[in-house]
Amino acid sequence: MPFFSNFQNWSFTRFTRKAIRLLLHDLFREIELTRLTNEMILAEMKKDSFVRISGLVNEVAFWDRHLHKGIPARAEKTQLTGRYLEYFQELAKHFPADQLSILDVGAGPFTNMGTYLGDLQLHITAVDSLAHYYDNLIEKYVLDPPVKTIFAEAEKLSAIFTPESFVWINANNSIDHTRQPIDAIREMIALVKPGGMVTMRHAKNEALNESYSGFHQWNLFQENGIFYVWGRKRCEAVNVNEIVPSDWDIRAYDEKQYYVVFEARRPL
Repeated sequence: MPFFSNFQNWSFTRFTRKAIRLLLHDLFREIELTRLTNEMILAEMKKDSFVRISGLVNEVAFWDRHLHKGIPARAEKTQLTGRYLEYFQELAKHFPADQLSILDVGAGPFTNMGTYLGDLQLHITAVDSLAHYYDNLIEKYVLDPPVKTIFAEAEKLSAIFTPESFVWINANNSIDHTRQPIDAIREMIALVKPGGMVTMRHAKNEALNESYSGFHQWNLFQENGIFYVWGRKRCEAVNVNEIVPSDWDIRAYDEKQYYVVFEARRPL
């Protein structure tokens, strides 16, 4: 009897995987991704959860629908504005503006931070764990982004970059998409030079708002100036302020009810 039960479970699992695989094949055909992208995603299915795979498919499909229109105006050779400009001006008081190194974590196919300040082209390195997929789409639509996104997982930044490599590290609506957000934040902290800063801006509690679908598995929020990350149990929320070195200046605050902003400045 146990053998028969195990056989049934094995058969059901095999059938389910086959059905999901066929479903995704149909989805790939519908959004007309290239053969290489199809193969890359199907290969990923062998080593990842269905939830993450669905997030991957949704993310690639989203950009496939948008990139056929070309690079959005916000990602062309635009100027730093708003908060980004304020951060840059603050850092430029201690670092030569033409040498101020910036890391955009989870940038997507291109950074939208702004790539110029007047006539000065900024030193931005854009990274994303889906960079290989974005490369495929950029080639498909013959695009030329001002900053090419390269592959790096937020939780493993130090595998590519040496400690204290950047003056400013920014993440915009990306840390909540990672597998291990606390590890990602630790990595960002490790790569900041003395006198530099880590900044993050995210939709509040996005996983909850998106019903924990796809890449949306983590919630970010602040309370009384303390920045928290939690998954499906709010009682297990992690106090991010406590993982930042004690001599850093930390600010966490809400923006327009919907976003939460985190700023951590490292002393010189």
